[in-house]
This record gives sequence, structure tokens and C-alpha cells, in this order.
Amino acid sequence: MYKKVLLFVLGAALTASSVIAQERAIPVADKIVFGIQAGYNLSGFWGPGTSNHTRKPGFQLGVIADRSNENSPFSLRPGLLFSQRGAVFNNSEITLNYLKLYPANGRYNWNISSGIKVFCQFGTHIGLAINGREKKKVGGEWGDSKNLDFGAKNMQRFDYGLGFGAGVMVMKRIELGLGYEFGLESTLKDPPKYFQNSNSNWAFTVAFLFGK
Repeated sequence: MYKKVLLFVLGAALTASSVIAQERAIPVADKIVFGIQAGYNLSGFWGPGTSNHTRKPGFQLGVIADRSNENSPFSLRPGLLFSQRGAVFNNSEITLNYLKLYPANGRYNWNISSGIKVFCQFGTHIGLAINGREKKKVGGEWGDSKNLDFGAKNMQRFDYGLGFGAGVMVMKRIELGLGYEFGLESTLKDPPKYFQNSNSNWAFTVAFLFGK
């Protein structure tokens, strides 16, 4: 547990400190713009005991900000997104709906040509589970879904983890990206040692920035 928290803190500190150190050496003022982001998720679980599932499609949608400096290749990309996670097992399907905060995603940008930029990024995320549903298969047919219990004995409401990705920006405001995130906390409270069940997600995203 402590190793995971330390890894999370180090990831946040690394992304924030690299950008701040670069910007302190540049006298030009930073520019902050806002935008929206949507994406297609392919989520699952990682860790011991989680190999018997397939990835579940979902979506993400939310608001983002971009803090950049025209004389620096580094930028910061915070965001607040609604994001679906979960997985499909042989006889059950789990859907977890999160509100995800991205406080310190650091980026490195390459200007390819006028109006085209390639970027890579690394950062952290903190999640709050809004709700969850489980659907079970009975006699070969999917039954009705039921709410998952985020009370004291079942599902973990909070999530945190790391992520990385890359993409391209065109026309200084439209972005296409591919990213991967993994949780450092189990989705279950007090899981057995042989069953970690942490979130794992691939995301294909589209973003639009206003006033870039």
C-alpha cells in the first residue's frame, strides 16, 4: 500500500516539477486555455487473478485546461472527466462510473510544422466512483443489472493511479490522442492477496481547445 502511494506521489511530483522548473527560466507569460474532451474507453482489470476477462467498451467526457508557454516545449494538462470503467467476465459484466481528476499531467510537445504538433504525456489521476452496475448471465442469457455496493464491506469508492499517452494537435486546437492508465488501488475493499482487481484502461480521445 505504502509503495503504491509513494509511486503516485513521485509521479505527480515529477510531472509538476519538470514543467515549473522549465517555466521559471522563461520570462514570457504562460497562456491558459480551456476545452472539452471525449473518448472511447476499453477498460479492464490488472493484477493477480484478473486474467479471465475481456475489455469492456465505455466512454469519457469532460472539461480540460492547457497551460503552455510559447518558448517552452513543456505544458500542463489538468482535467475533470466522467469516465466509465469495468470488464466482462464469463458470467458477469461490471460497469464502474467515475469522476476523474487529472491534477498534474505533464506534456512534452514537438512542433512538426505550422499548425501541427506531436505530444507525449505522463501524469496522475484521482477517481471517485459515482455508481456501479453488475449484470450476470443465467442460463446463457444476460439478466437485469443491479447496483454495486460502495458501502463499508464491498466496493472501493476511491481510485488513484498513473497514466501516459501520446497524440497529435492540428489547427492549434483539435487533438487526437491514445493513452493508457492503470490504477494503484484495488476496486474491492480488503481483497485477497491472489486477487488485486485494479482498474486498467486504454482510451482513444478527441479534444477541442477554445481560444488556443
